[in-house]
Formats: sequence, structure tokens, C-alpha cells
Amino acid sequence: MTSKIISSLLFFITTSLVAQVNFTASIGNVDKEIKFHIDKFSVELKPETTFLWSFGDGETSTEKEPIHQYKTTGTYKVCLQIDDQKNVCKEDVFTVTDTGLKVKYVNDIIWPSGSIYDVDSPFSFRIKANEVTYDFHRALDIVGNIGDDIKAVADGVVHKSFGHTLVIKHKMDTPMYFHGKVTDIYYSMSLHLNERYVDKGDKIKQGDVVAALGNTNSRNYPHNHFEIRIGSYYSKRYLDNKDSDYKYDKNSKDENGEFIDPQINPLLFLDNAKNENNSLEYWAIKKGNDLYVRVRADHLEDHFNEIVLKHNSGTSKENTFKLNFNSRDGMPYLKKKKSGDNSNRGNNYDFDYRNPEDNFDIYPIKFKYRKGKDFEIVFKFDDIDFNTEKGDYIEVKDFYGNKGRKGYKGLVINEVNFASGKGQDYNFDGKVDENDDFIEIVNKSKKIIDISEYKIYNEKSFNNGDFKRPMFMVPDNTILYPGQVYLIFKAITKAKILKHYPQDLFLKTQSAIAISSDLDINEKNTESIVLTNKFNGVLDIVSNKDIKKSSNYSLERSPNLTGDFKNKKEKATPGKYIIE
Repeated sequence: MTSKIISSLLFFITTSLVAQVNFTASIGNVDKEIKFHIDKFSVELKPETTFLWSFGDGETSTEKEPIHQYKTTGTYKVCLQIDDQKNVCKEDVFTVTDTGLKVKYVNDIIWPSGSIYDVDSPFSFRIKANEVTYDFHRALDIVGNIGDDIKAVADGVVHKSFGHTLVIKHKMDTPMYFHGKVTDIYYSMSLHLNERYVDKGDKIKQGDVVAALGNTNSRNYPHNHFEIRIGSYYSKRYLDNKDSDYKYDKNSKDENGEFIDPQINPLLFLDNAKNENNSLEYWAIKKGNDLYVRVRADHLEDHFNEIVLKHNSGTSKENTFKLNFNSRDGMPYLKKKKSGDNSNRGNNYDFDYRNPEDNFDIYPIKFKYRKGKDFEIVFKFDDIDFNTEKGDYIEVKDFYGNKGRKGYKGLVINEVNFASGKGQDYNFDGKVDENDDFIEIVNKSKKIIDISEYKIYNEKSFNNGDFKRPMFMVPDNTILYPGQVYLIFKAITKAKILKHYPQDLFLKTQSAIAISSDLDINEKNTESIVLTNKFNGVLDIVSNKDIKKSSNYSLERSPNLTGDFKNKKEKATPGKYIIE
């Protein structure tokens, strides 16, 4: 009788342990290759323990932590059986993409306040409110009104409740492989609170009103500065400036014993339903010795985390540049500005002002009540040789390690005329003067492009971040169809010019031809003209540097619409070209 009781008790204990087993996955070394990891804290594993994995594609493995390469993309049901116990399965959790993996860590989570459309500052490098300094913002700023409810995103326990800050500790449904470790703990954190309604140790249910939104310790508008931290509450910045004997959370270090940065993009949790959409794209534009790289992602998926650039391959200057926002690889080391600086910034790897001690600049979007705007950021690398035929390459990755796609260049500057009174009467106003200067933009793609609020900058304004005053901004509700032209003159008489240029090349609206009194194209200037989208993401650049003057003073792409800019031998022909 006693032996039966003991056997039953052992079976109950073993079954309970197996029922709690948890596992996760991370991206492998090649496309569609996935590494699976067991959460060692969820079950006691012995040397004689057996494993049976089912990957959802008909393949299996008996390894403890296998590596599996899928043949096709999709969301797979993955199961793990330990010894002869019941399978532990995960459905709708692991999505295999073209270049890797996306993981749904929490099954049920809500926004603490507002929604994606109320996010002002994203989790990214940004221009701060003073429009002078920069930083890497490790949170989402969710706009609201003073006193708005802030709710618990999931069940948990209040970890910290002090001043204008509230931190709640939660548990993931699927753990995360983070900096070489598996953890199922995460913290949600809200700052600038007007009031706190809970105290340390209180048990919280999802949806409980835990605080009131405010504007405390902030010079901006009322908002909820919302963070998600993984494994540990303590930030790398905080721990890097503590004494060596400071008692820190064991999860504050990676597998190599280095302090980690626990903050991740909250959208990885808050908008998990969108994880199947890998929207990350990049464009590269080479001009002279400078390389511009533009990166974008959907506003529902601000997951850009890393850029890698190999350049000058095969030369003594060969180098691989890497910038990772989560690990802070590649970020400059900033010291306190003064010995008497009492701010909590401390010494840290981060950004502050533009032009860190490296040969690159960053031009982020300025977010202000962005209302669903996509994420974009532009990198400018100075004085490098970039040639893919020699082995140079660009990689952009999201938090999971998925690679972004190379975007298609659909909108181009095709011709620039800076005759300044030495060319022809291109605007048909009866005079040959600087008002005949023009920029010709062409949609060479097969898609309709909304070019509303697209801008033209000179190089000086763009490089200085002076985004308030472009040379020209396209009016609202301007759509450019495939093969159509958008002409920008310094001054024109629309009624006359439409009689002389083929209207089928232009928009059907009068805005196909625009006027810009700020348009200043001068052959004496040796600066570039930059075309950007509404978020100041670089689309195209034309430079008159090193272009020999001719009687026509005009630059045009050669081959048409696709090649480099060259001095045009014949007279300028705005709006006339061979459509692809």
C-alpha cells in the first residue's frame, strides 16, 4: 500500500514538472533556420531524460535543444515531449519568415493607455523636443490627457511604486532567448505619472487601473513613457555607474558576465498580432564618397534594431561597421558633461548630440503626434568606398535578427536645370531668367505614389537637420501615377506652360506643375539637392559637384531615369523622356 502511494506521488510530481516545461526559439545562422531552447527553470532535466520534438512540418528530433531548418515560411505548431509524458505544444507562437523567425511571447496583453495611433516618440534614435540634442529613446511615449487611466497590461505583481514611476513584474507565456539566456520574466514600466494607485507587492490583474497619466518631470505634453524590460528591472546605464559590490539582479548580466540592456521595443509585446508582417526595408544611395542608407518599417512594427555595413573590401581600409540599438554595439561612449553634473545620465554607451566620434551621422524622423506614421531613419556614412562586386554589403535587422529587404527605388529626380538666365524660356513667361530653373521628379515604378508633403532640401539644410524650411514641399493630396512627371519651377504661369508640355505625362490636376519661390538652384553652389519623403527619409540626391559647366547648365540622369547624373549636352527638356 505504501509503495503504491509513493509511486502515485512520484508520478504526480514528475507530471507536474513536465506540465510546467517551457521552451522558446531563436534565429539560426542561415535563412529559415531556427534554434530551440528549453527554459531550464521550468523543469528539472536529468542526464537520462529523453526528448522528442515535433516541428510542425513533419520533421522531428530527439536532441535536447535542436536546430531545425524549415523549407517554407509560415506559423508552425511545435511540440516537445519529455520522457514518456504528455506533449507540451505551442500554436500560433513561432512564425518562420524568409530570413528567420518571429515569436509571440505573450498570448494576452493590452495597451496601458491609448493605442498605436497615440504613439509620439518611438523606441528609436530621435530628435528631442528642443530640436538640438538627440538620444536613443528606450520606450514608447503614448500621448494622452492628464488624469487618463493607465491600466495593467497583464496580470502581475507591483515591483516598484515610487515618485512618478510604477513598475509591474509579469511572466511570459513563451520565454525569450535574450542575450544568451532564456528568461520568462518581463517588467512593464510607466513614467511621468500624475498619481499612483497601487503599492509594492500588490497583486494586479490585467486591466486594473493602476495609475493616472501625467506630465511630471517632463517638459513636453502629457504622455505615458512606457517601457518593457526583460529579465531585470535594472538598466545597463544604471548598473554601469554603480560600485562593483552593488547587489544587482542575476538576470542583469549575459552569458559572458556583461551587464545587458533590458529595454526592448514594447511593440514586440503590444502588437504581437502583427508579428507575421516583416515590413523592414532599406535603400542605399551612393553619392561621391558618401553613402546614405534609409531604413523604414510599418508603424505597427517598429522593430529595427541593427545595421551592419561592410565597406572598402579588398583595401587597407576594409571595415565592418555594426550598430545595435539593444546591445549598444557601435554606440559612442559618453561621459558626464562636467564633474559636477548631477544628472542620472552617467557614463554610458549612447547618443547625445549629432556627429559622434565616427564617420556617420543619423537623421531620424521628428515625431510629433505622428498618428500612425511609419518609422524611418537615415544613416549617412562619410568618405567610404562601397562596391557590392568587391564584397561590400548592407544588412538591416529587427530585434529577432530577421533581415530587412532591399527596397525598390520608384521615385527619382531625373533632371535639374540651373540656367539662371543663360538657358531658354522653359516656363514660357516671355523671359529667360532664374525663374526657368526647375527640378523634374518622375515616378518610374509601377505603383501609384502619394507624394504629399515630400520635400526638396539643399545639402546644407539637410545635413544640419534644418527640416523646418525645405526649398519646396509638395502640397497635400498629390498623387503621382506610374510614368508621370512632377515639375517644380521657381516661378511659372501654369496656363501657358500646360499648353507647351504634354499633359499626359503630368498629373491630371494642376499640381503637376508647382511653384517654389524658395527654389534656389545655382551653378555656383557645390552642394547637393536632396529629395525626401514626408518623414525626411532620403529618396534621391543630385549633386553638381565636379560637373563641368556648359552653355546649357543642366544635369540629367544617363541612362534616363536610372543612371548617374551627368552634364546634359543638349538643351533642357522638362517633362520629356522615355517612359520605361
